[in-house]
Amino acid sequence: MVFDNQITGGAVPTDYIPAVEAGVRAAISTGTGHGWPMSGARVRLVDGAFHPNDSSTAAFERVAREATVDAFVKAGVTLLEPCMRVEITTPADHVGPVIGDLNARRGVIVSSEAGKAGQAIVAHVPLAEMFGYVGVLRSLSRGRATFSMVLDHYAEVPRTLANGLREGRE
Repeated sequence: MVFDNQITGGAVPTDYIPAVEAGVRAAISTGTGHGWPMSGARVRLVDGAFHPNDSSTAAFERVAREATVDAFVKAGVTLLEPCMRVEITTPADHVGPVIGDLNARRGVIVSSEAGKAGQAIVAHVPLAEMFGYVGVLRSLSRGRATFSMVLDHYAEVPRTLANGLREGRE
């Protein structure tokens, strides 16, 4: 996160600038209601106002946090999820069920090649869909398939899932 203070002329006293930055950082650390941190944000402080008797650092921090969340909601931020590179080796007679299960998990098949140890399948699958996969793969292949996974990239969460998360359904 980049915080860019462009206040000139004392619109906000310099004593309150750290409180504004703290409020912005607090909002970014919890996102826009999902509870996950945001990244890639640049926040520019260009104007403000204060009252000599009623202003406080706590008030500036709270207002900065609320303004930051409001701005990100209006900007239409994108919710991202980790996608894993999953490599599976399975006997050829189990390829269909394995690929079908990957598709049901929102996986995208990258490659599928025959090899000495069986069929090698590479797919990108959201991490959220991979919990419990060991047992499912054992069941689909009668215990004969193996897999590994590593973080590959982050991808946008489909709008239907993101809306469910906003409404607390997931």
